[in-house]
Amino acid sequence: MNFNQEKKATCKQVLLDSLINFKKDSTNLLTTDQYEYYQKWYYAVIHDILSFYKFYGDYSRLAQLVEPSITAREAQKAVKLLEKLGFVKRRCDGGYDCRFSGISAYAEGRELVLSSYAEKMMESAKYALGNLSSEERVISWAGFSVSGEVFQKIKEETRAFRKKIISMAQSDQNPDRAFHMNIQIFPVSRPDVPQESRGEK
Repeated sequence: MNFNQEKKATCKQVLLDSLINFKKDSTNLLTTDQYEYYQKWYYAVIHDILSFYKFYGDYSRLAQLVEPSITAREAQKAVKLLEKLGFVKRRCDGGYDCRFSGISAYAEGRELVLSSYAEKMMESAKYALGNLSSEERVISWAGFSVSGEVFQKIKEETRAFRKKIISMAQSDQNPDRAFHMNIQIFPVSRPDVPQESRGEK
């Protein structure tokens, strides 16, 4: 069974589920719960909301804070999953503390899971473009041509920018809204390879 040889998403989905069940005792394995965390876009959103919202069990209100809104049942399911994973902990007074724990994924399964999650977040960006005002979002784009060497430098700059944004968010003492940031840089052409490199004469 070779995960990397499967090209179709549907085949990868079935194969990933098999990997989860087959090696579920491995310490570095993507567990079923962790896999489920990335299956619903609002699980991570609820996690972010609980970092600032004083939640005491009102799932209807919690669901309304999500953009776009989800159902109270979906919000409850998200909280239960986050609590099971250790991402949030219920206090004795009924409130919740948000904990930030990394998710350890099985090496061959991580790419598929995160790619699927990225697709869902791009769909959320489309929603924001059509439903949120320009004061509530930042959406911009640019086209350019660069060498492979410069592209690697651009990737390094985007990583540094992402870290800076996260640092700003973590230092905010009074957050009141959850946000998500997508960064996509991808080629829209094939490289101009010299003819001799392609075996042409």
